Amino acid sequence: MKFYIWLFSRKDISMITRNHDEAALALVKGEEYPNSHARVREHDQWIGKRLDKSFIGL
Repeated sequence: MKFYIWLFSRKDISMITRNHDEAALALVKGEEYPNSHARVREHDQWIGKRLDKSFIGL
């Protein structure tokens, strides 16, 4: 717990808090991509290209 308090109190880092897994996997699997994530689609594509496909079950 102390780690999370320390992590969230830092001013020199930022975090993305959303469902990376669902959006990135939708792109990898060719499924419908959520419109609510449209502004970060390029980032999700970047993640999807780096995923080990053997863990996805394609």
